[in-house]
Amino acid sequence: MTTCWKSRGGRSRSERCERDERRERGGRRERGPPGALRAAQHGVELPRARGRGRRPARRLRARSHHGASVILVSPAERRDVVRALERAASRASVEFDTSPLPERRGVDFLWRAQGRWWGCQRKTLPDLIASLHDGRLAKEIAQMRSAIAMPHLVVEGRITNYGGHVLTDDWGRAVPLDVLRKRLLTIGFEGVHISYTRDVADTADLVVTAWEWSQRASHSTAKTRPKPPNDWGHLSNRDFQVWLLQALPDVGPQTAEAILDTLGRCPLVLDATAAELLAVPGLGIKKVSRIIAALQQES
Repeated sequence: MTTCWKSRGGRSRSERCERDERRERGGRRERGPPGALRAAQHGVELPRARGRGRRPARRLRARSHHGASVILVSPAERRDVVRALERAASRASVEFDTSPLPERRGVDFLWRAQGRWWGCQRKTLPDLIASLHDGRLAKEIAQMRSAIAMPHLVVEGRITNYGGHVLTDDWGRAVPLDVLRKRLLTIGFEGVHISYTRDVADTADLVVTAWEWSQRASHSTAKTRPKPPNDWGHLSNRDFQVWLLQALPDVGPQTAEAILDTLGRCPLVLDATAAELLAVPGLGIKKVSRIIAALQQES
């Protein structure tokens, strides 16, 4: 039987007895914040401890960080940025989650697509100017170039020209506009894509658009030649002949007109058979028939 004795510690008799019984059984007190056990015994709710620094963004429902449906947001981003991202994401099947991974790769927003990491570094104009002076942007660019498929810098805010200078930075220094533009050109020359947005909402829309764009395996905008109007498409049309001849080196509209006037025809010959064209990936019977009909020389 446990003997309860009185000490100078000011503990109640029941608490001292429970303590002595735990010592005799060899038990250990559960780990927890100081006073949590006594508060629970007496039905007192302790206030939550406040964290240090800026309040983190609200954490959304988490999924795998390697999934294509989650955009990871840096904990340093403000709550209004997160709310704007939530509104922008309502039009796409994407969710957000806070994570330290973006900062390790030099971005504020990070996601996976096509087996690679993609992301954006968001800079307001004052923060951009300050980061150019203190070296933070140089470090972030180096991180992006080593870890991101397409390094992307988003400059948020309107760049206003005040007598050849832009908004001053946090230290009150005026930055010449031409100097800022040259530095941005240097950043682009180093392989970092730069986009400009008006405000937080516009930035959120851009991030979601970039996420949607990265989901596609290939992009052909810069490789696709504009198609002619629907009434074109045959060599019997002189305007189509002029347009077609301009695909040749050093041939402009006037030279194309001269070729047609001199030769009386479009000097293009289709030297491939229908069977050879059908062997080309992406060409079917309909497309091959149209190509042959477009380049068919009329007698």
